[in-house]
Amino acid sequence: MRFSFPQASADKIIREIELFGPDFEHFENVQQELERAAKEKEQEQESLVDGLVDKSKGKKGKLAAKATGHTYQFQIIESFGVPQAEIKKFADPLYWLTYFPPIAMVSICSTLPHLNHLNRC
Repeated sequence: MRFSFPQASADKIIREIELFGPDFEHFENVQQELERAAKEKEQEQESLVDGLVDKSKGKKGKLAAKATGHTYQFQIIESFGVPQAEIKKFADPLYWLTYFPPIAMVSICSTLPHLNHLNRC
């Protein structure tokens, strides 16, 4: 059986390691470049449709809805107090289950209620 949460989160860490480096050392440079490119694109779109778009509407999306203010998975993990050198281990989905075993057990027990007879839930 494949648990989707650890796999999806591990996949995000893998992409972030590819983007920022194994210790996320290129985060600031890449982030500045992404922000610059986004501003350029936004200015380009504004000049193309100036006056046709209702500018009073804010951006509504997944990132705007996040309460933590963190964009990337490695930032979220870091906010839990995990040392930055250890974050790359989370690229392995099974590491999530060993690092957070109580949370994993609650998730497993709620997903697989037939395990209650094993007295582990």
